[in-house]
Amino acid sequence: MRLFTGLNGSISVGEIGVSLTRQAKIDGIFHELGTMVIPYEEIDKVVFSKGGLTNGYMVFLRKGEKRPHSVFSAIKNEHAIVFRFTKNKSAKEIVNIVKTRI
Repeated sequence: MRLFTGLNGSISVGEIGVSLTRQAKIDGIFHELGTMVIPYEEIDKVVFSKGGLTNGYMVFLRKGEKRPHSVFSAIKNEHAIVFRFTKNKSAKEIVNIVKTRI
């Protein structure tokens, strides 16, 4: 299992899918606290936006869902994790792992 912690929650890549966990009160501003599991067969696309002057994000889109157009729209997406630019490399590794499993 692979774990990644972002600014609005954490991701754990397991055998059957991706688990998004939101525990802190700040995580609960836009989303329910707790853990959501997205099975690999339900993930249609993985979007990665590298952090730079603004934070980066990764989103696990299901069929019919639209890609966020900015980090500000991504933070409201329940399938997105936002991260600082210092975690670009680790975030890209998570994205690559998930892409090989979908």
